[in-house]
Amino acid sequence: MRSSTNYKTIYLILLVACGMVAAREVVPLSSKVGMTVDAEENSIYGIFPEVIGFHDAQFIQVSIDHYQARISYQSKGRVKVVNRQFTARQFIALKHRVDKLPPITETMRLDLRENLTYLHAVDILEAIPTGQFVVVGHVNGQRMRGILLPFSNQQLNLQTTVKKISVPYHEVETIAYREQIIARPGLQKWIYGICAAIGVGLAEIWNSQTADRGDQQWHYRSMGVLLGLLAGSELGEAVNILASPKTSFSLIPEAAQ
Repeated sequence: MRSSTNYKTIYLILLVACGMVAAREVVPLSSKVGMTVDAEENSIYGIFPEVIGFHDAQFIQVSIDHYQARISYQSKGRVKVVNRQFTARQFIALKHRVDKLPPITETMRLDLRENLTYLHAVDILEAIPTGQFVVVGHVNGQRMRGILLPFSNQQLNLQTTVKKISVPYHEVETIAYREQIIARPGLQKWIYGICAAIGVGLAEIWNSQTADRGDQQWHYRSMGVLLGLLAGSELGEAVNILASPKTSFSLIPEAAQ
């Protein structure tokens, strides 16, 4: 008799547990956003406009009249999670508001994605051409200037005139750089020619002061041309970089600035 009572108790406990698990299921807010609300959908539909650095969210039905939103967002380069509680009336009101809005097109998503740079900051930093002069704004307000080195170990690396600086990418507020280095072959030829001519001119000045033999004079002329061409290569690369259009963007959510 006691054994039968124990089985009934265990059976009731299992039923209650299964009911609780079944009740806590992810439900779609609307057919227009699906089971998970992404950053583009949140921005366009204004579901959680107050959440800075929004990543995604899911709605969970805890009971018949109780819903919970599990929201992930970025703060200082880290993804954090917060829960928001909704009554059934609040959830339905939000659902009706989203249902009334037009669907999101792929063009709308692409246009908006360009502004949500904090979501793909690492990909952007890895794609920036190295060897160029950049200006980096730190979250503490400091401005750092230097030559951009390869991005590695989640660190933005700069070479200044005196030292190398490594900054964790989540501490970078803004960066100004040149998205693409535009080569100018015609200008490069002129720079090579001018630098080679300057090298020969300096060699002639040296020859006139030292009065060396003819073979030594030609050696100095050759050295002048070679050094001029080397300088022209560096100068040409610098001109290509400086003449390329500059791009500046933020790595943190705009509302947080």
